[in-house]
Amino acid sequence: VAAHGVESLKILWKSNLPESTPTSLMGHHYQDHAVAELACVLPGVSIPFLQVSTAAQVVIPELSGEHDGIEYTTLALMTPPNEAALTEALDLDKINNWNLEGAIRDMGSTLSLYILLEIPPEWDVSLSYSGGKVSMNTAGYHKNKVRYNGVVASIYRKMEALGVQPLRTAEQKHYMNAMGTHHLVGMLSMGDGPRAVVDADFKLKGTRNVRIAGSSLFPRCGSRNPTVTVVATSLMLAEKLNAELSESLITRAG
Repeated sequence: VAAHGVESLKILWKSNLPESTPTSLMGHHYQDHAVAELACVLPGVSIPFLQVSTAAQVVIPELSGEHDGIEYTTLALMTPPNEAALTEALDLDKINNWNLEGAIRDMGSTLSLYILLEIPPEWDVSLSYSGGKVSMNTAGYHKNKVRYNGVVASIYRKMEALGVQPLRTAEQKHYMNAMGTHHLVGMLSMGDGPRAVVDADFKLKGTRNVRIAGSSLFPRCGSRNPTVTVVATSLMLAEKLNAELSESLITRAG
């Protein structure tokens, strides 16, 4: 079963699963990436906007890490900054002193940042299925989302330590209003622990021949794009199935 994070779950909900399958755990630990947008000025740096793909994102390891148990990744966006960032970056003293060229040049040092924030599995955002409808319990997220403010404050401190000027009025704390819906992970967690639904062989617990692939397996989302890991685990499962088939054919031939 590899139909996507939520769709795999829905398929299993509609299936006649064995009693030994831990159905009570299915749908728990939904994860995604909450996001924030920040901006800063890199003094003396001319940023080559539009000279690369406007969709380019560059990971900044110096502004990524972990804070208060939350992993975060900071991406530099190769797109022109928004109006709020440019407004704060504009040096009015230079303009008042007729140094227009300097003021304009400084604005070309303004960088937009996109922050990917993990939703830790401990917050246990969960999905349930009843009467043909999927419901979501987001209480754990809304109880804890204020902790992201500490992450943002930590990023600002790192900026200042690096000699970078934060543009605080340009920040957009999207995580206060929405969780994000682009990197759905979890809900059929893989592992050996008591909360796992899928074992280390990709097999749905309690079944003989049901294997799961995809982002629903992730026991933790982290703060990076999950696509490469989804592909890697899918290849692992394919190799495992091929090996089992070869062994079965050899046994029959013998």
